Amino acid sequence: MIDEPNTYISYLLYIDDEPLEVGNEYLVSLGTKQVAATVTDIQYQIDVNSGEHLPAAELGKNSIALCTLHFQTPVVMDEFRRHKTLGELILINRVSNMTSACGVVEAVGTTAEQHSFEGNGLKAHGDVFDEFYYNVEGLKVDKIRPNRTTFNIGDSLSLAGASYNYPANFDILVVRDKVAIEVRDGKLVNIVPLSEYVYNDVPVVNGRGFAIQVNSADDIKQFIAESSDDALQHDGAWHDKWLRFETYRKIIFHDSFWSI
Repeated sequence: MIDEPNTYISYLLYIDDEPLEVGNEYLVSLGTKQVAATVTDIQYQIDVNSGEHLPAAELGKNSIALCTLHFQTPVVMDEFRRHKTLGELILINRVSNMTSACGVVEAVGTTAEQHSFEGNGLKAHGDVFDEFYYNVEGLKVDKIRPNRTTFNIGDSLSLAGASYNYPANFDILVVRDKVAIEVRDGKLVNIVPLSEYVYNDVPVVNGRGFAIQVNSADDIKQFIAESSDDALQHDGAWHDKWLRFETYRKIIFHDSFWSI
């Protein structure tokens, strides 16, 4: 049976002059069909000389990497080792209409999805433990996830990293997955649907680790309601109203991601 999910993990040979970054959108050529897809993760880059897996915030020309692609609509594809024809893909730059990458499918659907939190039958993505670096070579801020871990109820969390430091007790609201996570004494103690979340008078962050400026149950209710408005998600004033980056996060300098 051939799956038709939205998410795939693929090995890519990147051949575009413009760098590939998380969030980039491409047209993916599947035979005679083209489907829009977003790069949601660069899992690692492969050193072509040693075969070593290296963390990467972006890919340059002639890089080989394992990446996660999320398609706007379900597509018929399969792992390359099972069906070579259905496991091949080409990424096309939406601006230049030129080929950006060619690749093969490594994993399909739920196998391809890496969740940060699981429990009580719920799953949630989260970037709370990603690191923020200022790339002094590229003169820009990059985000990278050094470790890929799925936390379950009862697990201890890494509350401090190079660019983040969270309190022992706080809650995480992953709005896109409609899930709330409760952390107490540094452990994941509960996961509930966002609709059932009750404000506990502890600090609250969003799925990226940005502090949410709330002080009451009414504040939480308003924040959740406004978060469902797609127009506000591109409104800088709205983000300034509700979120603070610097409360638990900072940006550190780094000159090379290969040594992270």
